[in-house]
Amino acid sequence: MTLSDTTAAAVVNAQEQQAEGPRLHGFWLTCARTLGVLMLFLVLVFYIITLPAYYTQIITSETLHADFTKNGFFFDFLLVSNLVLSVLFVASYTGIAGIIFWRKSNEWIAMLSAFTFLLIVLNVLTPPPEVLNSNVWLNWLFDLFGFLQWTSFLAFLLLFPNGKFVPRWTRIVLLGWIALQIPWNFFPTSPLNPQAWPAPLTLLVELGAWATGFCVQVYRYRRISNQVQRQQTKWVIFGVAAWV
Repeated sequence: MTLSDTTAAAVVNAQEQQAEGPRLHGFWLTCARTLGVLMLFLVLVFYIITLPAYYTQIITSETLHADFTKNGFFFDFLLVSNLVLSVLFVASYTGIAGIIFWRKSNEWIAMLSAFTFLLIVLNVLTPPPEVLNSNVWLNWLFDLFGFLQWTSFLAFLLLFPNGKFVPRWTRIVLLGWIALQIPWNFFPTSPLNPQAWPAPLTLLVELGAWATGFCVQVYRYRRISNQVQRQQTKWVIFGVAAWV
């Protein structure tokens, strides 16, 4: 191999590493892997714990029972279909998060992706309001999950796939969104809570934040991302679409 070939290979390797974004090392890598294991364990344990209560709620729902029997469906079909769908949903999202964690735990943007998928699962598994209101600590825990989910999801849209703010001004959007999520999740009676604002203003703020995130992904896909990153973006869009 000539000197020019070696230099060219080194330049290409440097460009690939820059495109992939910063990596975790040492203490931070250990912390990320530990947190990943704890999150996976928490999601699976919580799913197993809440499953009986969830299906008890379905069985005792006279409205659901009446609607299904009126339309000619067997009520058992509702139970089986919900069980299958919930298992597939939890298995797919935790499986994706586990694979990302196993193969890319040294890349912080990959870990953010995995945590976002796990937080989506926790959000779907949120107990009904009467259960949350009966336990202050459980209510606070899911307020925390809600805060982490919505902030990490927008951060994911703004930073994926290379972990950099492109364009740079999008970091202001994320900081503003995080600031709004604090009263939204932890101080519902605060006048700073967007839910206390006029409905059109709240809707405008939400649509503006999410539109910015998805437009950034389109911009990255068309102007910034390489072929591998574009394929990753397609998988992400598929995962988000399945959740919605």
